Amino acid sequence: MERWPEFMRVDKKFAGELVFIALIFLVMMVFFVEVHPIVLFDSDDWIGLSKQRNIAFPKWHDHNPIKVLPESLMPLAAPLAAYFAAPFLGDFVSSITWVSAFFLSCFIAAYAYLFLKVMERNFGLEVWSACALTFLFLCFHFLIFRQGRFDSAYLFATPNLTNYYHYTIPALLNASLVLFFLYRRIPGNRRLDGSQWKDALLVFALFLALCSSVLHNIIFMVYILVELLWHIRSWREQGFYWKLLAAWCVVLLFEGLGGRAGQMSEGMSGMPVMETFLSLAHVFLQKNTGLFIGLAFLVIFLAGSFFIYRGRKEKDALDVFYQELQQKLFLCAAIWVIYEVLVCAKAGGSYIDWPDVLIGLFFYLFFLTFSAAAYVFRRKPGALAVLPILSFIVFCRTINAQQSLVESTVDRVPPAICARISRDIIAQVQAAEASGARKMVLRVPKGNDVDNWPHTLYMGEAVSRLLYGQGLIPYPIEITVVPDPEMNEEYGMRKP
Repeated sequence: MERWPEFMRVDKKFAGELVFIALIFLVMMVFFVEVHPIVLFDSDDWIGLSKQRNIAFPKWHDHNPIKVLPESLMPLAAPLAAYFAAPFLGDFVSSITWVSAFFLSCFIAAYAYLFLKVMERNFGLEVWSACALTFLFLCFHFLIFRQGRFDSAYLFATPNLTNYYHYTIPALLNASLVLFFLYRRIPGNRRLDGSQWKDALLVFALFLALCSSVLHNIIFMVYILVELLWHIRSWREQGFYWKLLAAWCVVLLFEGLGGRAGQMSEGMSGMPVMETFLSLAHVFLQKNTGLFIGLAFLVIFLAGSFFIYRGRKEKDALDVFYQELQQKLFLCAAIWVIYEVLVCAKAGGSYIDWPDVLIGLFFYLFFLTFSAAAYVFRRKPGALAVLPILSFIVFCRTINAQQSLVESTVDRVPPAICARISRDIIAQVQAAEASGARKMVLRVPKGNDVDNWPHTLYMGEAVSRLLYGQGLIPYPIEITVVPDPEMNEEYGMRKP
């Protein structure tokens, strides 16, 4: 007699994957809520949360013409925080942290799941070994910039809440699409059927990826470019890829003629291309443990896979797939560097060494490393015996308490202080409203001498719009921002 009816049975492989990804999601939630919280703090955060795009589509000559994903998702966090999270948490600022952490953790979990599926389907690994490699893959995102006595950056670190929506999430979406196309083996002659919900969902994901960030849609599009180069002899049959390339070119045209691009340097002669490239090279010349471990993994597994491949007299489908994949990944990384150096040089060169920009390059380098590892373990199953030891070593190094990680806040202000200042701002506005005022003076910490960044003199409208829009005040109020050095002393902030 069967114990469970058919509809209640759960495939053990799927259950294992589900538990593993759920654990990743929970760990990321704890990390971004408690360990290194994502906090509402500076003017960009207040503006981004309060200002919704009037149309979720690229806008000609707009300041940020193509940023549909970040400028639609970030304002969505505000009502979710105010009306769903705040009733339970009792605090709007904490609710923004929880909702933003939820969004980011979902994208990281999806990113990890698709990497896991590539390890299983494309390399034929068992669930436990694929999970171990996925675990190592994610650990390296936190380990790669680990250094000695100073707080270390990591690939999911940003300068503020806004950058998570404008940089990290777009990067994760575009990288996830690369993994999805590999896992599902989507060819260049794919014909989309609009009546199928899966195809409609894929088109939606592609739209969001392309219309996210000019610094990050290259992560996915460089894969499409390499696939087109790889199948150049049958270029007429790659209609799906050509359509994606055409859509990307239109997106770049919108961005190139937008307001923000117009404010940047013009002409090739004025672009600091060499300086930008040297800034990127400097990232790899730093003396830190994380880069050394990453390089060691890359060299060891590439060398191991090379000798195993060369030693096989009869090549099968896995050998052919692995050889092509490694060549494509090398080419993707090279094209990424060329593109990103040029785009960042156009912007003045200051973006190229940001962790939330470098995530695209390291995605391909990590993928290169762990695809080589997967090939080695698939061909030499006995080598899997060392995988738990490697995972344990990397994990211990990643969570080393003697080497803390940087906070994702402006000037690395402690998140607890950032949250207290934001609550103070809300309390001032609510007190003015309670007194019946229609105008008020908002005290903020003293910032720089240009516009008082990070609490700029022009943030008053955004504060009023956000609080009124989410029901924290009953009517809009005219706010004049006044820097107050005493707030710096009160909250222990450094004076500029």
